[in-house]
Order: sequence, then structure tokens, then C-alpha cells
Amino acid sequence: MGKTILYCGSGSDRDYNGKVERGIQHECRENGISFIGLCSLYNYDTHVAGSRVASRLERGEYSVFELADFDDIDGAIILDQHFINHEKVDELVSGFKEAHIPTVILDGIHEGCYNVLYNDTSGMGEIVEHLISKHNCRKISFIAGFSDSKESDDRLKSYRRILERHNIPYDENRVEYGDYGANTIEALEKLLEYEDGLPDAIVCCNDLMAMHVIGYLGEHGIKVPEEVIVTGYDGIKEGELYYPALTSVKRGLFESGRTAVKNLIKIWNDEAVAFVTQVPPLIVYSQSCGCKPKDRVNISRFSKYHYELSDLYKKFNYDLVNLTNDMTSAVTIDDIFASIFANDFVEDMSKMIFCINDGILASGNIMNDREPEMELFTEIMTAYFLDESGKVTCERFPTWQMLPECCKSDTTDEFTYFYPMYFNKKILGYVALKVTDYQENILAINSMLRTISNSIGDFCIRSDKEAVVKQLEYMYVRDPLTMLYNRRGLSRECEKMLDTADNGKYIMGIGIDLDDLKMINDNYGHDEGDNAIVQCANAIKFANAGGEICSRIGGDEFFVTGVSESREAAEVFVDKIGEFLDKYNRSSGKGYRVECSCGMYVAPASKVKTLESIIKFADRDMYRTKQQKKSGINN
Repeated sequence: MGKTILYCGSGSDRDYNGKVERGIQHECRENGISFIGLCSLYNYDTHVAGSRVASRLERGEYSVFELADFDDIDGAIILDQHFINHEKVDELVSGFKEAHIPTVILDGIHEGCYNVLYNDTSGMGEIVEHLISKHNCRKISFIAGFSDSKESDDRLKSYRRILERHNIPYDENRVEYGDYGANTIEALEKLLEYEDGLPDAIVCCNDLMAMHVIGYLGEHGIKVPEEVIVTGYDGIKEGELYYPALTSVKRGLFESGRTAVKNLIKIWNDEAVAFVTQVPPLIVYSQSCGCKPKDRVNISRFSKYHYELSDLYKKFNYDLVNLTNDMTSAVTIDDIFASIFANDFVEDMSKMIFCINDGILASGNIMNDREPEMELFTEIMTAYFLDESGKVTCERFPTWQMLPECCKSDTTDEFTYFYPMYFNKKILGYVALKVTDYQENILAINSMLRTISNSIGDFCIRSDKEAVVKQLEYMYVRDPLTMLYNRRGLSRECEKMLDTADNGKYIMGIGIDLDDLKMINDNYGHDEGDNAIVQCANAIKFANAGGEICSRIGGDEFFVTGVSESREAAEVFVDKIGEFLDKYNRSSGKGYRVECSCGMYVAPASKVKTLESIIKFADRDMYRTKQQKKSGINN
């Protein structure tokens, strides 16, 4: 078909996102459509919207969506509900509208888009109806998800509606809010405290909460479903294998992904598409409500499933520790990526391409909490990847390409996902993952990517600190006006020179005094005095061709020392200083001349023991030179 779909997702839930994305991929492959996925690593369930942690993550998490190139996109699909901040969804929708790109929203409603919804109302309604009509339940408690979650609110409304239909009074004391996970037990304990005896049934907003409830009841000797019926929602694999297997609702996740692509195909073909398409749920009546006999075979299946997961994550943790250790000892950014691609977990992955911002080691203060005003991505990126021979390769490319040309593929059987890489609020770049199917180990992949980002960020911190230390050290031994060594620097470098000097060579010392500095300051100002000092320093730098140690040791005093092949080297150096200053004075246009007096001392290296002795004898010679100048005697 020659079309390209851009998918914008959030989070890494394999039972939710995974089923949706598999549906999208299936339909893209069937119709020859290219698939590009832009995905953040966290989702709403991981960090509740509005929390302090979530707000700190947003810049990094949502940076990946800036890669969307509207010129090469024929349609967009946005997985709405799992975004931490729905303002980002609004922003994406606005961008697609402005570019006239047809957009399908999954699990949400946006004006001007084509929306695919799960019928949570009918799914939860059928569960509650089943409990009342089939199992004669009257005291039905409800454990909701987050208090500000739309999907949780929809399921709670459906629960209330069915109670009212059967003239069962709604009692808010029978409703508690969990967090779709760990806080379920706290909500359950509150419900059990309220009940006069046990409830007939406990309806949970998702399967994970239902499994927590069953586990807690079993620990307290309460049998499910004999004494209390428990139901879940979402139909995840763990729920199917649990003991007792969960009565639940399977949302049409796979089908919703397929429907989103089908709707885009209709739009491209100028066919009518409804503003809202609802995907019906599938109700699974199983052991936890008593509709199927409990089968202890499920226990072994559940154990086997979790053993395989445990084995997978043990190996992953081992690989993660090894990678962290290797990256911690890295000296260069190239070392880091050599460690990454040598890691067993990464080697087993589909192709990964790390695209890194230019200058990540030179932007300074990575821990700055202020919002940076710079662009998220530099105009040029450097990609690190394994070439066909298995060698780590880096290649620079313009960011608008998203990937280097050699990393792109024309086949629609391969799908490309992009994930953010950031540390604190510093955007490091992004990583591309090329796959042929949805990655079942996506949670491990995301953990690995976060670890890699943190390690690169840590490397940047170490590099920043090293750069600061070097800068401080530089300032400690350098004169800030001329950038020549100061007296400390001269002493340190001279000590090294004397320790390593070949006895067959000579040590030379040249004392240099800037003439008439006080006169220049008094008559022309201190700025001109500084200029005279700088020009004298420039003359010394011009003369320095052999790596001599050049220093400013006082206001108008300079000193040069070094190892030379002959006694004449000092005279050559002084002549070069004079040559530079003569040229400067002829062209400067200043009302004064920059001149200096020099004194020399040259001795065999075996005879020189200290810096002080070199300075002492060079100063004596310089004093004679000054006296000669005052007397009007030419050398």
C-alpha cells in the first residue's frame, strides 16, 4: 500500500499496550503498511498524573514525540489513556490536525479524530449482572482503581447502574479505591471491617487486584468462590492461570489495534468512518465465581509460568549488573557503547540503534533543575549500532532523518520503535529498536534502557566534574591575564623538567622584564598597561618553538626555562621576542613602545639542581642588560 502509520504510545504494559500493538502490527503487515512507534517508558499506572515525580519525568519522557516527521506520515494512532499528562495528547492531536494527518485515538475521545473505545460499561455491567442473576449476590463490594482514572470511573458507574436496575441500594461504604496493585489489601481490609459478615462478592477493577484479594482471603482461611466470589477485569494471562482462575472481562485490545488501522485505510480510500467505534468485550466466566470447577492443574501451570518469568529475570538481572559495572568503568563514550553491545541481553535483542545528541559531554551542569531552553535534540546526532559484521559502528546523521540511511529498511515486516534517553532533565538522545513482532520482554527492555540512560548520565556527571577539576587546576597554575604559567606553575613544571633532563643537554633560563610599565600605566591607563603585558607574553609565546616553560612571575616580570641542545638556544629565543615586538610596535599605532630587557643563563643539565639557581643567574644577566640600557650602551 506504500503508506506509513505513526503510533504514539506510553508505558510498557505487555498485557495492555502489547495486545493493542500486536493488533496494529498484524493489520499493518497484512496491508503492506510501514509502522513507526514513538513510545515513552512510563505510563499513568506507573506514576499517578500530577505527582511530583511524574512532572520531573515529563520533559525526558515526552522528548521522543518531537521526532514525528509529519511530511512522511499518512496516518497516526495515539494510545490515549496511559499518558501521564493528557496535555501532551492534545498537543499531538493539534499537530496532526494542522498537518492534515488523519488520527485515530485509542481509549479516549478527541474532537476531529476517529475514536476507538472499549465498551467498559457493558463489560463490567455483564459481570455484575451475572453475579446478581446467576449467583444471587446482593452484598457486592467494589474495589476501584485510581480515583481520577476514567476507566475506573466508567466501571464504577456500570456497577452502580446494575445495582439500581435490581433495586439494590448503592452503599458508598462498599466501595474503596486501590491503585490497580499493591494498595489493594488496604482497600480490602476497609471493606471487610465495614461488612456485617463477608460480602457475597468482591468486584475488582482489574485482574491484579483480584489476585491480591484472593491471596489475602486464602491466607485468612476464606475460600473463593465457596464463601466469597471474586472477579477481575482485563483478562491477563496470570489471571487465566491463577488458582482459582479468574472470572474476568477481556477487553478487545488486539481488535482495537486492528480497528484503528482499518479505519485509517477506509479514510485513505475516502470511505465513511464513524466518529466513535466501540470494540465489544469478551466475558470469561471461570472458577472464581463458581461457573467452572476449580482445577488444581492451574496451580502447576501458574507455577511454571512464573518459574519461566523468574528464570528470565534472573538472567536479565545478571546481565544488568554486568552491564552497569562495565559502563561505570568506561573512560570514553565509545567505551560505554562497546560495553552495551557486548552485553548478552542486548546481543539477544533485535537491532538497537542509539542516537546521541552532539555535545552531551559539553553542555555543563547535568543536575540543573531549571527547565533548559535549548532544543531537545541537536541538528546532528551520532548513531551507535552493530554493523553486519557485528562491529560497533558510529555514524553521524541529520536528526530529521531519525536514523542513518544504512539503518533504515524498506520492508513492512519490520517495525521500528523509538524510546527516549534522558537523565534528570538533560536529553541524551533516543534509541531505536527494530523488531519483527511485539517484544514480550518489553519490561526488561525498558529497565535496560533506563539503566543505560542513567549510566550515560552518570558518565556525563563524571566528565563534567573532571572538566571542572581540570579547569580549577589550570586556573591554579596559570596567570589569568596572559595564560602563561604563574610562579606555582613554573615551579611545578620546572621540577618535572629537572628530574627528566638528559645530562648531555643544557638548561637555559631567560629572565624578561617589561620596560616602562609604570610609565604606560600612568600616562595611558591600566588597560594599556595590561595590553603591554599581554603583548610581551605574546612575544614569548611566538618565540616558544621547543616546548619551553613560559611564565609570568610578577607584574612586569616573566621567566622562561627549558632544555636545549646548545648554548645558543637562549639567544635565538631572545631574538625571536625582539622580532615579534618590533613588528608589533611598527603597526600598533600606540603612543608607546612595548619593549623588554632579557637576561640569560645556560648551563649543562648535570650542573643545574634547582629553579632558584637558574632564576638567580638569569636575573644577574638581566640586571646587566638594564644597566647597559640606562647607560645607553648597545649590546
